[in-house]
Amino acid sequence: MAQTRLPSILLVDDDCIAQQVFARQFGNGGWSVATAADCAQAARLFDDNVLDCLVVERDLEDGSGFSLFDRLRAVNPRLSAIMITRRPSVAEAVKAIHAGFCDYRLKSLDCGDLVNPAVWRRETDARELDELVKRTGSLARAEWNYIQKVLTHSRGNVSEAARVLGLHRRSLQRKLRNRPGEDRRDTTVKPGTFT
Repeated sequence: MAQTRLPSILLVDDDCIAQQVFARQFGNGGWSVATAADCAQAARLFDDNVLDCLVVERDLEDGSGFSLFDRLRAVNPRLSAIMITRRPSVAEAVKAIHAGFCDYRLKSLDCGDLVNPAVWRRETDARELDELVKRTGSLARAEWNYIQKVLTHSRGNVSEAARVLGLHRRSLQRKLRNRPGEDRRDTTVKPGTFT
C-alpha cells in the first residue's frame, strides 16, 4: 500500500507561545510541522527539508518575512506562504499579495482555517475570492472582532483592554464607537455613549 506524504509547513515566529499553539493546531490537522524563531534558523530548516508551506511573522529579529519568503522561494518556487502580523495595514497587505503571499492576516492564536490545504492554493477564481471576502470580512471587521475578544477577556474594562492592545483609552473608545461598515462621518457623541 502506497503511503501518502503529509503536507508540510514551516512556522516562523519569534513568539514561542504562538509558535507552539500554531504547531499543535497544524500537527493535529495532519501536517508535518517544522518551527523556527528567526530567518537564519528557518533557512537552515528549509535547506534540510522539503516543505510545502510557510507561515511567517512580518517582523523577525534578524529580518523580515518578505526577505525570508524571497530567499526560500528561490529554493522552492512552488512554496505557498501566509504572512501574519500584529500591526496590519492595507498597504502591507497589498505588498504581500504582490510579493506572492497567499494571504496576509492579523496575528491570532486561532489558525484553524489554515489547517485546510485548500486555503493554500494561489489559483482562485473570482467566485472563490468573493466568497472568501464574505466569510472573513474586511480588515476593519477583523480589528473590531479582535478588540471585542480582548474587551471580553478584560471583563468589559476599557482601560485594561486599551493597555493590552497598546492603545490610549480614548483611542480605543473611538474605535468602539465606530463599528465596521458604519458611516464614520457622523462624529456626534450621543448621550450615554461612555460608561
